Amino acid sequence: FFSSWIKSKTVFCLTKYPKYLEIQTTDPDYKVFSGSYLRRTSETQKNPRYKKPRIQNFISSDKNAWTISNKRNPELEDGHSLFLDDECEIPVSPNCTSRWKSSSDQKVININVTSKEGPSYPDYYEVKADGKDLKNLKSIFGFYERTLANQNFPTYIKIDNAFVMYLANNSQWIFDQNMFGVDGHIRHIRSRPKGLPAPPNNGLWQFWTGSDWKDDCTISVQPFVYPQIYSLEYVGSDQKITEIFQQKKITGTYVRNKLTWNKAPYYEQEGKALLYLYKSDNGHWTVSEYLSDKFGYMYQTGSKDPAPSENKEWNLNIGNDIIQTSEIVLRKNKEVVLMIETSSSGPANSGNEESTGNLGLSKETSNLILSISIPVSVIILSCFILCAIGVCMKRRRPAEEPKIDENMYYGQDEEDYDETDTCVTDTNDYYE
Repeated sequence: FFSSWIKSKTVFCLTKYPKYLEIQTTDPDYKVFSGSYLRRTSETQKNPRYKKPRIQNFISSDKNAWTISNKRNPELEDGHSLFLDDECEIPVSPNCTSRWKSSSDQKVININVTSKEGPSYPDYYEVKADGKDLKNLKSIFGFYERTLANQNFPTYIKIDNAFVMYLANNSQWIFDQNMFGVDGHIRHIRSRPKGLPAPPNNGLWQFWTGSDWKDDCTISVQPFVYPQIYSLEYVGSDQKITEIFQQKKITGTYVRNKLTWNKAPYYEQEGKALLYLYKSDNGHWTVSEYLSDKFGYMYQTGSKDPAPSENKEWNLNIGNDIIQTSEIVLRKNKEVVLMIETSSSGPANSGNEESTGNLGLSKETSNLILSISIPVSVIILSCFILCAIGVCMKRRRPAEEPKIDENMYYGQDEEDYDETDTCVTDTNDYYE
């Protein structure tokens, strides 16, 4: 009984190791060790071991003696290694004041180790690009949905075809039609950085030309979050499309409503000609004056897309014909817009009712309310009522949108990249 009691008490004294350790150094001889390291042992297991994603770099402990090495067992194998000159429970700066030294010549190396929770993987990534050389790869762009993990890191599959985004064994995030490419050369797009636990979202991508890999900083891989505003504009010269855009007043700004339609947000056009941008009953993203309209004035195919795509063509209903065009520009605007709702059932399926802004009140009613003089006691009582309503409404709020890590990528300092007029130039030569 006594021994069991002792074991139960010692559990509370076990060290909990962070999920990720981040190593940073400016020393050119050891910069290969910079990056994020995933814990490969349990949270409280003694002698923890961390590994860089898909790269043979390790940071590990043996009885609080920490080592950074390109070998799994640096004490048994010769390799490129660093060690702490004193014991530390967790080698995180500035709590651990010990110095890192080279195992070969005992030289003190400037190493900074911090703890990280690691990336928060979204349900969807949106992949797009503006590069002129990427027209043959347009089937790759669109929305990718998270699926099962592949060796500790998630895999994303494109919603409307078989393309896959995953962390390959060569330590790069790649886009391919399967997960068995050889040496990256039959793959279509790959990340330039290696060993990142999440796809880089700052334009550090390359595409395969058929003979070599070429940088393209217009390739964007971003966690998808619904914007507050979409804008639509036709930039082509087709007379029929121009006329319908003018007649139906499609050009304009569409503001997100707090309510949903077919399990997705819908957007209301600003201005007198009230149109909606929404997910129709058949799953197509559509523009119409009625939410019940399955095809409307124009729509995008793709019944599983969570949102309209900036890289997908639009189909316009003109008379008995359907005209397809890629010259309709859809833009996002993340400006926060205050919207006040007065109905919980969504807008009526009629575009002919006049409204005044987002309040849903007639002009006469609005003027009447503004002209009333309200006593101070009524104002105080109203405040109490509004506070009570606010507490109740918290329970009805939709789930928060996923947090996006502000760090552009994991594992490298911004100083390792030089911004040019055309692209970001990598000055960290160990990537290639």
